[in-house]
Amino acid sequence: MRRTSAITLAGVTALALTVSACGREDAGGGAAATGKAVSSGAAKGTITVWAMGAEGEKLPALAKEFEAANPGVKVQVTAIPWDAAHDKFTTAITANKTPDVAMVGTTWMGEFAGLGALDPTPAEIDKSVFFEGAQLIVGDGSAPIADSAFLIENDTFTWVGKKGERQPPEGAARVDLTGKTVMPAIIDAHSHLGYTDVKNMTTAAANFTRENLVDHLQRYAYYGIAATLSMGVDRGELPFEIRANPVQGAALFRTAGRGIALPNAGPGADYRRDAPYGVSTEAEARAAVSSRARTAARRGPN
Repeated sequence: MRRTSAITLAGVTALALTVSACGREDAGGGAAATGKAVSSGAAKGTITVWAMGAEGEKLPALAKEFEAANPGVKVQVTAIPWDAAHDKFTTAITANKTPDVAMVGTTWMGEFAGLGALDPTPAEIDKSVFFEGAQLIVGDGSAPIADSAFLIENDTFTWVGKKGERQPPEGAARVDLTGKTVMPAIIDAHSHLGYTDVKNMTTAAANFTRENLVDHLQRYAYYGIAATLSMGVDRGELPFEIRANPVQGAALFRTAGRGIALPNAGPGADYRRDAPYGVSTEAEARAAVSSRARTAARRGPN
């Protein structure tokens, strides 16, 4: 169930994302591309806000200004320590008891979007972003553009050129990338994800879970990898489920399914030796190929 807040905290610019007040939708649902329109009248009612660090300490004073400009509204700010914030958010999402507005760490956005916890932004909010100053590697074989500029509108590159060749559209955000390099995303054509728990520094078959695999894909996206192909040591139906339902903020996942090897002779370490089909006879090999073909027919190509 999703409830869009009746109030927009327009004055609190530090709060960039809205968290659904009733948590996630049903498991198969996804957020709409555009949120409800924002009314132009004065705000009314009560709005709950969660924020971390210095923002959580300073927002109450800023909220007082907003309340003074909107006498019918009450803003309740809860300051949360950064080290406790992630668990507090995930617990609230599971319980359908999220705040109306929240400050969210950028590395959590993909995870929370995948849980259906983020409301879409209203159409009135201009999502255009004008970047300038970076060295830009276009990726078409041409020379890099030094001191470039480019415009992104609705998540799409709509203009690329040199800084100073044009001005940003009215209302677009402006980002200075001087000293940085921008390049096309990377595609990893051979990976074995899901086995290492990076947070606890353990590597084991037991770590091959949805939570851990999605964590790896989100880390990939953070470091500029847009898609990856997992080669032969995936387990069960999970890889196909993630392939069919990409997680926002995570790299796209493709899988070759289970490989074929001698029994308990999968590639590399012990924790994945049993992942491929284990065969030692022609009949077993034929059965493994048939099983793989049935999976491909049911789940589709990589």
